[in-house]
Parts: sequence; structure tokens; C-alpha cells
Amino acid sequence: MKKGSIAFRLFWLSAGWLIVALVATAFLLTELYSQALDRDLSESLEFQISSLVGQTLQVDTPASGELELADSRFSRPTSGWYWQVRDESGARFDACTADTEEARTEIMRTAIAVGAPANSNCVVGLGSPSTQWGDAAVLAINGLAQLGQGSVTISDADISLLAAEGTDQA
Repeated sequence: MKKGSIAFRLFWLSAGWLIVALVATAFLLTELYSQALDRDLSESLEFQISSLVGQTLQVDTPASGELELADSRFSRPTSGWYWQVRDESGARFDACTADTEEARTEIMRTAIAVGAPANSNCVVGLGSPSTQWGDAAVLAINGLAQLGQGSVTISDADISLLAAEGTDQA
């Protein structure tokens, strides 16, 4: 194939269009996959919320401990979807997972400072929904300490802070 011949030009034109088509296909597939993941997560979270609301309406009190989500990741401590501190008779962890060693150290330092036993445990788990997971946990522990009693649960990217009955609303 001589440079400047029709065959040469057709070859490079075809190769150029093929590269453009492959790049466009890659972007299209990436976008479609991203949309499918977003839709799946939204449907899953909506199911979990509907399930929890339905169970809440069926039990006497939401704090009774009878509520169970259909997805076991929410109750499995090192799943990256679960984190909880209760403060009924002094601060203590029901479960604690941190995303890094530094976050674990900061969470434990804060928890011990507000009254958690020094032998409390917080494990480094796989992943987290945010790089600020440890910061959120520290703020949540401090918020619970200011209330006096209650519980705080960090589940995936949601934080639930429940004050004990009779807590001052000021």
C-alpha cells in the first residue's frame, strides 16, 4: 500500500472511524451501567424503607428491638453498611467499623473520652460509603455525649440519632 493511494486513505479513514466508534461505545456503555447501578440502589433502598416502615407500624414501639431489615448487610458489623453506639448505662459500642486505621484510632479516642470502656473494640472493615466516615462517626459520638443518653446508628450513608426518653428538647 503506497502512501497517498486510495487503499491507504481508505484504511486510515476506516481505522479512524473504528476508533471513534469504540470510544463512543465505551462512553455509552459506562453511562448505561452507571444508570443501572443507580436505579438498582434506589430500588433497594426504597424497598428497605418500605419494609422498615411496615414493620414499625406493626410493632408496639420502634425501640423494642423487634425490627429486622430484609437485607442482612444492615445487621452484619463489618459489612460497611452498619455502625452503632448505644448509651443506656454508659457509652458502649454495639458494633463499630472504621474504613482506615486512622479513623478507627480517632473513633476510639473520642468514644473513650466520652465514657466508653477502654477495652471497646472497633474493627477496620472493607470500604465505606465516604472518605469522611470516621469524621462523621466522631461527630455522632460527640452529639450523643451532649444528649446524655440514647443511641446513634450510622448505616451506609445515613445517620440516626435517637435520644433517650425524657431528654431535654432544648
